[in-house]
This record gives sequence, C-alpha cells and structure tokens, in this order.
Amino acid sequence: FLENETFRKFLKLGGDNTGTKIKRKRYTGIMVRKIQPTSGAFGILRNMDVILAVDGIPLGNDGKIPFRRGERVDLGGYVTSLFEGDEVHLSVWREGKETEVSFLVSPIKPLVPTHFSNEPPPYMICSGFVFTALSVPYLEAKGAWSDYYTDNVSYLLGLVNSP
Repeated sequence: FLENETFRKFLKLGGDNTGTKIKRKRYTGIMVRKIQPTSGAFGILRNMDVILAVDGIPLGNDGKIPFRRGERVDLGGYVTSLFEGDEVHLSVWREGKETEVSFLVSPIKPLVPTHFSNEPPPYMICSGFVFTALSVPYLEAKGAWSDYYTDNVSYLLGLVNSP
C-alpha cells in the first residue's frame, strides 16, 4: 500500500520531492487496518496508523525488518519472539506526525474457549432444554464457526470494548 505515491500523500507521509528543492525524509512502514479488541494494542494503535519502527528497528514497506546480515524477517516473526509482559515501543505516523507509543505484549485472549482442559463441556438441563457454554468445538460441530467469525461479529466486539 505505502508504495503508492497518491496514498502516501493522503497519509501525509512525505517523500514527494518533485518540483521542490526541499529534501524530506521518505518514511517506510506498514499501515494498521484493524486492531483485535482483545489485543494488547487495542486503544493504543488506531486504524490508518503507519508503524515506522518497532523497538528502534525501521520497518520496510513490505512489513519486514533487518534480522541478520542480508536477511529480513516479518514483523510478526519479531513480535512472536517476545515474551508476555515485554514492552514493545513503536514509532507511529499518525495524522501527519510521528509519535511514539508503547504497550505490553500479551497473547490475544480468545472470547470463545477452544477447549475445556480435556474435560466434558459444562451443561445444564432445564425443562428439556440443554444449555452449554459457547465453545469452538460446539460451533464446529454445528457448522457455525464460519458464521461466528465474520466482520459483523468483529464490529460488535469493537462496540463492546469502546467507551
């Protein structure tokens, strides 16, 4: 996305030196399109933010950072190498200005349990109705997992966590 000069102008990222003698820094990075409501970055990163650097390491437009001599790794690979509770510092381009944000790394917490620690799922029978906790195996058994994980549900989850 950020290689498109028109989109870069829209984000006010700079680097368009045509017709001017002023040399401006050409920023590289990746744009944030969505933040999961259960992520540690929720409320800190915003839609349309551009992550320029992570822990002082510059990010390329391909979403990769330098790793070893002549090698580059994906940003996700770097983040997964961190431990829960580690603080990650990001340089972010937001609304035409570079800002610094940081947050603690934490695994994304599932809203629907994926298993019950090898025990049968809890249930209750009342007046002939069987009530059970919502779980991934239940959704898969009923063929409803693809319906559950949609943009509409993600939108509702965002509303639940918004002030």
